[in-house]
Amino acid sequence: MENGSAYEIRGSGIYFDTSKFDGYGALVNRSVEELRDSAKARIATDEEKDDPLDFALWKTAKPGEPIWG
Repeated sequence: MENGSAYEIRGSGIYFDTSKFDGYGALVNRSVEELRDSAKARIATDEEKDDPLDFALWKTAKPGEPIWG
């Protein structure tokens, strides 16, 4: 988070900001636009995320879920 590659959504977790990684999508030979369209079609959009391609690095535990401690 210190270098801007991740951000926190309070009550949800820490997310990787895929826009900070220039080569994102290169491994699967897809453009960011293609990946974004695919993500929108197959998963529910989380309105709090900066981008549909951003993904959780660490999820906040919900009440009743097991936690590390």
